[in-house]
Amino acid sequence: MLLASHLINEPDSLPLLAAVRRHLSAGGRAIVECYSAGWFDTVADGSGGTLGEVEISLSEVARDRDLLSAVIGRSRGREWVRAFTARRLDQAGLVDLLAKAGLRFRGWCASTDTWFSADLP
Repeated sequence: MLLASHLINEPDSLPLLAAVRRHLSAGGRAIVECYSAGWFDTVADGSGGTLGEVEISLSEVARDRDLLSAVIGRSRGREWVRAFTARRLDQAGLVDLLAKAGLRFRGWCASTDTWFSADLP
């Protein structure tokens, strides 16, 4: 199962993880994308870059404890803007959240902390 787009960082992602749990069979794995915990320390107004042909920029960045809110703008001919709030999750936080959903953290998928795998305990 693939869970991309940083959905695990939503402020209330437990119901989503419960759905992941229901869809995993014995021996199955979930591959999950998350924001790096370090990203929360460095992101600021004007952060962004280019992803293929799409320009991405962040504005109105605000922090409240473990939550970060911002407006993301994307453009490729026409502009798309959306406000979002993300919850900071370090590895210990991920392990705890996954356990509450009946899942087990299996490790990072690469040398960065942005993709990990989880399975049934």
